[in-house]
Amino acid sequence: MASGTKRPRLGRDESAVERQMRQVIRFLADDSLKGRQPGTFGEEVAAAYVAAQMEELGLAPAGEDGTYFQAVKMVGLTAQQEASKLAFRVKDFQITGKFGDDFVHSMDHVEGAPPSCLLESLDLVFVGHGVHSPAGLGWDDFKGESVAGKVLLVLISQPPVEPFPKEDMTYYGRWTYKFEEARRRGAAGCLILHFSDEFAGYPWSVTRTGYSGEKVALAASGAGGASHPLALHGWLTRVMGEKLAEAAGTSLDAWVASAQRPDFRPSKVGCVSHSAEYAVRFFQGRNVLGALPGLSEKHRHEAVVIAGHHDHLGEREGEIYNGAVDNCTGVAMMLATARLLLESGEALDRSVIFMAPTAEECGLLGSEFYAKAPTPIEPNGPKPQFLAAFAFDVGNVWGKTRDLSVLGFGKSTLDPILQEAAASLEMRIIPDQQPKMGLFYRSDHWSFVRCGVPGCWFFFGKEFVDKPPGYFEQVVGKYIQSEYHKPADTYRPEWTMEGLKSQVDYTVEVVRLLSRRLALYPKLLPESAQIQPPPPVPDMPDGQSWRRRPKKSLGFGLRCFDCKVEGCACFL
Repeated sequence: MASGTKRPRLGRDESAVERQMRQVIRFLADDSLKGRQPGTFGEEVAAAYVAAQMEELGLAPAGEDGTYFQAVKMVGLTAQQEASKLAFRVKDFQITGKFGDDFVHSMDHVEGAPPSCLLESLDLVFVGHGVHSPAGLGWDDFKGESVAGKVLLVLISQPPVEPFPKEDMTYYGRWTYKFEEARRRGAAGCLILHFSDEFAGYPWSVTRTGYSGEKVALAASGAGGASHPLALHGWLTRVMGEKLAEAAGTSLDAWVASAQRPDFRPSKVGCVSHSAEYAVRFFQGRNVLGALPGLSEKHRHEAVVIAGHHDHLGEREGEIYNGAVDNCTGVAMMLATARLLLESGEALDRSVIFMAPTAEECGLLGSEFYAKAPTPIEPNGPKPQFLAAFAFDVGNVWGKTRDLSVLGFGKSTLDPILQEAAASLEMRIIPDQQPKMGLFYRSDHWSFVRCGVPGCWFFFGKEFVDKPPGYFEQVVGKYIQSEYHKPADTYRPEWTMEGLKSQVDYTVEVVRLLSRRLALYPKLLPESAQIQPPPPVPDMPDGQSWRRRPKKSLGFGLRCFDCKVEGCACFL
């Protein structure tokens, strides 16, 4: 190139903020970071990169000891698939399957216990959707029956009948609730029946990917501080459910129908035996935290959290899960929000905390840890009083929209602020476009909501500018079915940053309004779906007794449901 000749730019008409977001996404989604799995070198690089970006922008370090980091200690269990066995006895039949194709599982880590499990002939009890809300919703699938020391068989999601919302999922529909309720009741295990992709909100392949790899928990609390950790938690396919129901003399459809009745009662299906070994990994991830401290001494401790998690699924079976949309876009939007607020020069009386949590894909662990144990807003400064928490997750790389979906709208007194911010940008708020997926419970704002802090996930809208009708269904449907939590979620140069910029502009306006309205302290609205404690758990076997050396084979000496032969090779 001749001296003095300007280097040609790429054929994009992008603002500086949009170019920055593209660069962040491209870097974090690069193969060299190996999918940014928590506790790996790739995640260390990702966290260091985000911290460097925060420092370059001029955010104050809001982590531990004057740094941008908060260490999060975790423990991971990975099932040894070749040693994994799960067998059922139902009337005159025994039923088994293959890890990944028919079932997936893990267990709760217990400090000092061996990383293995052996369950022999425990009762398998069908408990419908496993909902206990007698006072709130007037619904109780347990009817006072004890399930201590038993294995629960529970349907995914919630009953599609009143009093449950027809087009929205309560927390009772989330798989995390099913396991939490099983722990509260002292169950030995819990198996969720993935009987419908529509009810689950995602195909079996997503479940298989999530449970075939490492399952992670906070090291300090094990199973979330539960007094009755599960020796078995996992999922069964629809085909496995059909076999169990048929062997019991009924059908899966009949089970599903019975679970939609308020008078449903638990029923014993048969017995289950289980043998498993796990590889254990103790490690730590890093939350990345930067702050824009408020200028008012009176209100500086009041903080709005803007989160975009930096982790993803890592590398599995030789393939890298880069998670470009989920969630390099979220990190890019979080940093862009900080940039616009700083460049505006506007004096904010309240503080803003910018956060890239670790281990979101492991169950929102990084944000859960921070929400319960926050670090000071700035070195030697006060710990925050959280005013609201907003999450960026799965950003819009497909084009600008005239609307946006705020997941959490209608659940707190934030609504007037949210509406005002949208109106100022000539945008409109629309309902959750995929309500049955339970997205409100699936990003980092939920960790704060569980601590009583109003929170939302700022998702994108449906009406794309200069795109044909049905474009939303086309691009989002393709992403969920073909790319979400798959190696195909990679950076694409043809993506536009306009949609991400719209989400950022909206967030900036919400933060400005919250900082100006110093008399406003948002509150969560009371909901009927408040988790209620179950009856006291009776005496039960010590959970340690199930953590024994596994067997090489399991069987009940009955005819195999598939082969109709006793002692077949299926159970070896």
